[in-house]
Amino acid sequence: MSDGKTKDITFLAAWIALIVLLGGVLWLFTQNLRYSCLLKSVNTALESVGDTQRLERIPSNLSKHNSLGFWYYEESSQNRAFVFSIMDDGILQPCLAWVSPEGSVIEIFFLQRNVRDVTRFSQGIINVYKQRIEQSVLPALKQVPAIESVAEPLEIENEEEP
Repeated sequence: MSDGKTKDITFLAAWIALIVLLGGVLWLFTQNLRYSCLLKSVNTALESVGDTQRLERIPSNLSKHNSLGFWYYEESSQNRAFVFSIMDDGILQPCLAWVSPEGSVIEIFFLQRNVRDVTRFSQGIINVYKQRIEQSVLPALKQVPAIESVAEPLEIENEEEP
């Protein structure tokens, strides 16, 4: 009788492990889909608040996702945009931070029509988020060579055979 109970527990544990494994695989393979859906919803939110700026692609030198949020580029410039959430009275509020090419935060604002500015948060909280965003972009800026050094012309030597 205890042998049947052991089989049941083993069978249940195998089902739970299978479900967790399938969930992990689905999470891994749907990252690009989730990333593009977030891009579309952020652009829709920007359009609904009357903002003319749009996001288009990810910076190649930054990972798409870090522990705080997601990176994108602004459509017509080299400014980066960082999408993240702030907990506000128990509700996650989606926010967007515009980051300059030098890595400093230009502006942080909510992505909802009725809550546009972040002035109801203390300046200390906003400064903490600014510092975390700037610290996450700085390592990527150090890895990328300056544009002038990348744009140097290549010299090709032609060897003539005798």
